[in-house]
Amino acid sequence: MIIAAVLPLAPTHGAPVVVSNHSFEFGQLPDGGVQNNTNGFVWDYNSQSTAGTLRGFYNPTAGHYASAGGAGTPSGADEDQVGFLFKTGATAFQTLSGADAILGNADDPVLTAGTQYTLTLAVGNRLAGNPSGNFPFGTLAITLLAGSTVIAEDATSTGPAPGQFVDRSISVDSSTLSSALYGQPLSLRFRQMAVADSVADIDNVRLYATAVPEPSSVMLWSAGALVLGMCRRRRMGQTAYQALQQTNFIVTNCAPGSTLRANEVRC
Repeated sequence: MIIAAVLPLAPTHGAPVVVSNHSFEFGQLPDGGVQNNTNGFVWDYNSQSTAGTLRGFYNPTAGHYASAGGAGTPSGADEDQVGFLFKTGATAFQTLSGADAILGNADDPVLTAGTQYTLTLAVGNRLAGNPSGNFPFGTLAITLLAGSTVIAEDATSTGPAPGQFVDRSISVDSSTLSSALYGQPLSLRFRQMAVADSVADIDNVRLYATAVPEPSSVMLWSAGALVLGMCRRRRMGQTAYQALQQTNFIVTNCAPGSTLRANEVRC
């Protein structure tokens, strides 16, 4: 009898969730151009920012990042423009609105049961002595929210090497959260923390959603793997038995301590 098991294949990565203006390219600026404290192009820079801070997007020069001159892309970033957050409390916020970039309709991403969410963005540290001033990298908080509830957050003061962007990620399994949050809209928040006169650049914001198998599915997968392993072991045993027969040995099931004849082996 042949027993077959059909096993689910795990995806190599999650499905992308649309983040509008994910690399701050809307509203093209000249090399060195800056847009401060003005909402628009999907990102909200004002409603959650502290007064006296600067936040927005700009087109860095080669003095900010060596490869960024003209239409060049800073190392580790995506295209030529990036967001920035200067001073404690500077914030960039976006409630996700789907492919049409319009809030309040059916394609708005919401928190879904049985899903692993991973939020990644490139974080940049400007070169020392850059044209915008010699300000240190601060503590950047990366936050994923469902409605007004924080579901994943990381804040660290460790920045990339000067003149580079590096990726930072946070993740959460929705099965660990209250089911009351399912169906709540997803939002992203990036906030400069702790150090008063510090700056962080941000770019290439990505969110992925991966379906998490139910425990019963995991048990079925494990059972299937066990059955396949047993079948393979049985086939290997049969092959060994046949090989012994072909060599004219007699396979016997004798008790320990008994004497074997010249052409016998123990099974």
